[in-house]
Amino acid sequence: MKRLLGILIAVVLCAVACEKVIEFSCSVVESEATNITTNGVTLEATVNASDYEAIERMGFLVAVSGSDNYDMYPVNKGRIIELEIDDLKPKTSYTYRIFVMAAGENWNLEGGTFRTLEVGGTPEPNVKRVAYAASIGSSDFFNTPPDVLKTLTTERDHISIREPS
Repeated sequence: MKRLLGILIAVVLCAVACEKVIEFSCSVVESEATNITTNGVTLEATVNASDYEAIERMGFLVAVSGSDNYDMYPVNKGRIIELEIDDLKPKTSYTYRIFVMAAGENWNLEGGTFRTLEVGGTPEPNVKRVAYAASIGSSDFFNTPPDVLKTLTTERDHISIREPS
C-alpha cells in the first residue's frame, strides 16, 4: 500500500513538473500591396492562427527584391494586419513576407512583391466601380439601360462620378 501511494505521488509530481506543450500553427490566407507611390506602400495580410493569444509578435519583413536583407516591421497582432511604409526608394522592386513569433518558434510566411513608382509617376487609382440607377430611382440596376448607369471611382483622397463613355 505504501509502495502504491509512493508511485501515485511520483506520477502526480511528474505531471505537475511537466511543461504544457503548445501546438501552434498559422498560415496566410491572402496578402496585398496597395497605395503604391514613389516612396511608399500599404501592406495588408489576413493570417489564420490556431491561437492568437500564443502570438508574441507579428508583422512584415520587407527587402529589395533579390536581397536577403529584410527590414522587420512589427504590427499589432490580429487576424488582419496592416502596415504603411513611407521610406522606400523610387522605381524599386520589393519583396515582402509575413512573420509570426509564437510558442517559442518563428514562422516566415509567403507575402508578395511590388514596385514603387518612378519620381513623377502617376499612381494607379484604387478603383471601385459601382453601377447605380439614380436617375430613375430604381434599386434594380441589373435591368437599368447602359446609358443611365454611372461609374463611381474612389481614389485615395477623393471620389469622382463619371458618365459612361
